[in-house]
Amino acid sequence: MQYQIEPNLPIPVPRGALLPPCEFPYASMKVGDSFLVPATNGERYRRQIDASNAARDWRKRTRKTTFKITTRQTPEGVRVWRIA
Repeated sequence: MQYQIEPNLPIPVPRGALLPPCEFPYASMKVGDSFLVPATNGERYRRQIDASNAARDWRKRTRKTTFKITTRQTPEGVRVWRIA
């Protein structure tokens, strides 16, 4: 098989660069900080999952291997704490 050389083709943007920025303030958090994600009774569980998934994705993208959070449902919504 013979390969054809093609000059001046642009390199595609890496897949990770196309991800939207994180909606939660993980980059600004220090250990012990928390924030509230407002949610009604019916959406608390979904918002808790969203916050956890967003933290996992942010940790992978930024390679912050020591970053950890915990979440708890409250009457106002879901509270997210940075624990490491």
